[in-house]
Amino acid sequence: MIDLQPSDEQQQIIDSISSFLADTAAIDRLISSGAAVANEDQVLRHALAGLGVFGLGVAEEFGGVGYGLAEEALVAREFGRVLLSPALLMGIVAPHVALTSQNGSLANNIMSGAVAIGAGASITAADEDLLGEWHFIDSRDVELILVCRDDRIGFVAASDLAGRRDVLSMDWTLSLERGDVTGGVVSMVSPTLCRRMNLLVAAYMVGAAEAATQMSVDYACVRHQFNQPIGAFQAVKHRCADMLAASVSAWSQTAFAILAHADEASDAAYQAHAACMISKNALFNNAAKNIQNHGGIGFTGEHTPHIFVKRSHFMDRIGDTDLAHRSALLGRFPSRSQSFVNF
Repeated sequence: MIDLQPSDEQQQIIDSISSFLADTAAIDRLISSGAAVANEDQVLRHALAGLGVFGLGVAEEFGGVGYGLAEEALVAREFGRVLLSPALLMGIVAPHVALTSQNGSLANNIMSGAVAIGAGASITAADEDLLGEWHFIDSRDVELILVCRDDRIGFVAASDLAGRRDVLSMDWTLSLERGDVTGGVVSMVSPTLCRRMNLLVAAYMVGAAEAATQMSVDYACVRHQFNQPIGAFQAVKHRCADMLAASVSAWSQTAFAILAHADEASDAAYQAHAACMISKNALFNNAAKNIQNHGGIGFTGEHTPHIFVKRSHFMDRIGDTDLAHRSALLGRFPSRSQSFVNF
C-alpha cells in the first residue's frame, strides 16, 4: 500500500509556506470595491527564495535544498490555495531547466530570486521548436520566460520577443501579453522536465479546487435564509460534498502520479496525464459550484469566487492543455484510455 500522507518533515514545509502566504498573500488581496486589482506577487520573489522555495527540489550539490518533486508539489498546492501568480510557480521549475542546460549560474540566480521568470502559454507554437505565437502571463518585468509544449521545454529571452503587446486579460489580477517567439529559444526535448512542470500545475490546481471548496463551506455556514444557514439545505450540502470528493480524488491521483514519476515507473506518463486531467476538471467544476453556492454575490467583482473560474482557464493553458492530455492518453495508451473518452 502506498502512503499518500505527508511525513512530519513535509508537514513542516506545508505549515511554513502556508503561514507565510496567509500573512503576505491572503486571497482578499485580489479584490477591491469597484476596481480591478492587479496582483503584486512578484514582490514576494525574494522572500520565497529566502525560504528555499525555488531550490526546494534541486540537489544540494547544485545549491538547492535537496528535496524532490513531492515537496515541490506540496508548495505548488499551497500556491494554488491563494491563487499566487503562475509566474512564481514557474520559478520552481526553472532551475531544473537551467541545470539540464548546463547553466549552473542561471540556476543559482533563479534560486536566489535574482532572476525573475515569466510564464508562457502557447497559442500557435510548434512543439518541435517552440517558435510561434504565445501568451505571456505576469511577464512584463522579467528577463526570461519559461515555455513548454508537449515534450519540449526551455527559456526565451524577453528581449527577443517580436510584436510584444498588451492584450485584455480575462483575469484582471494577471497581466497578459501576446507576442511571437521567432528565435533565441534555449530549449530541449525532455519529457521528464515537461512532466514535472505539468504535475506542479496540477498540484496548483488541486490547491485552488480545495480553496474553492473551503470557501463554499465557510459561506454556507454564515449565510442564512429562512432563519437557518444555507448549508442546512440539501442542494447546497450535495454541491459541497461533490466539491470535496472532486478535490480529494484529484489530489490522490496527483500524489500517486508524483510518486510514479519519482520511481520512474513504467506508467509514470499515464499517471501524470490522468492527474492533470482530473485536477483541471476538479478546479473547473469546483470554481463553478462555488459561484453557485454564493448566489448573486459570487458573480460580483467585490468577492473572490469569480477569480477561481478565471484562473482555472489561465492554468489550463500553461504546459499541456486538458485536450493535449486526453489526446496523449488516446494516442499513446489506447488500451488504457477508453474510459477517459467521455470523462
